[in-house]
Amino acid sequence: MSANDKRPYHWLSWVSALGLAMVFSLFMWADLEGHRKVWEERLAWNTQTQKYYMDASGRDLTQQAMLLAQLVGSNQLVVDKLREAHKVFVADETTSGAERLRVLRQELRTLLQDYWSGMEGVGVQQFNVFFAPGAVNFLRMQSPDRYGDSLSGIRPLIARAFSSGVPAWGIDVARQGSGYRAMLPITANADATGGVVAVLEIGMSSLPHGEDVQGEPVQMAIFLRKSAVEQVLWEQTRHALNQQNPTTVDDWRLEDTTDPQLHKWWSRGLVPIGQQGQLLHSDDKTYIASWWELPQPGAQEQSGLAMLVWSDITPAYEAYLSTRERVIGKWMTALVCA
Repeated sequence: MSANDKRPYHWLSWVSALGLAMVFSLFMWADLEGHRKVWEERLAWNTQTQKYYMDASGRDLTQQAMLLAQLVGSNQLVVDKLREAHKVFVADETTSGAERLRVLRQELRTLLQDYWSGMEGVGVQQFNVFFAPGAVNFLRMQSPDRYGDSLSGIRPLIARAFSSGVPAWGIDVARQGSGYRAMLPITANADATGGVVAVLEIGMSSLPHGEDVQGEPVQMAIFLRKSAVEQVLWEQTRHALNQQNPTTVDDWRLEDTTDPQLHKWWSRGLVPIGQQGQLLHSDDKTYIASWWELPQPGAQEQSGLAMLVWSDITPAYEAYLSTRERVIGKWMTALVCA
């Protein structure tokens, strides 16, 4: 056989090797793809777990606020004092009337002081009384020297309680920040007639704190949309938020977090705004983070609140990477042996 006749057979081994490499590559790709799908399912499960934790935390805080509001509202002395003060509030604008209101405000504050002292110990941040018309603040137990401002038109949740005459609840933004709140309407008469004259508001924080988050695998942070809440917040509140973390991204500003390291992530632009199930790498650890905008009851425009929820999945992520390396090594070894 001539040298020219042998030449095709000389390339046959290379063609066979190339075909074998392609076959093993397809097997390796299919193996990796299977592990990738399992990993994505795990990420989806983690994301859903985070959503459930966030919703459950909100329900617990809202329920606690409503129970406390009902407790205060069940005290007939408090209710009678509210009705007495409201009558003076709407009927007498003279100097003597203003003095009488000051006395009634102090008497009401004294009646509520024991409640407020106990509430502070369980995480209540705000305890307010509003009068009709105009949803005018009559008393803030947390800031007794700040009163008289109308929240009509900027606090839909309060407006709902006044107009419907039934309790209202949900997450909302007040003068001193966001939180889960409960509103209890007080009618003009003891038989629930005569219209709503006052609303009691109990405001919890937006996030669980203290012993509630110790040892929890899930951490959270609350954000405010600057353009949506600026007119509601006091200047003092806005200044405090800016001092805490001046960074604003896509009109969002950080209000509070259960984990201080979030401040660093926010300043570095690592927070996945508007995304769920995203991996976040920091300090040799891997986290899964999800961002949800929170609907505000009664709000007509876009929500002014959003929540970031994240958890440490470093062991699971490292196991996934290790599995990928083993799969690649397995098929490469098989190819070499073949």
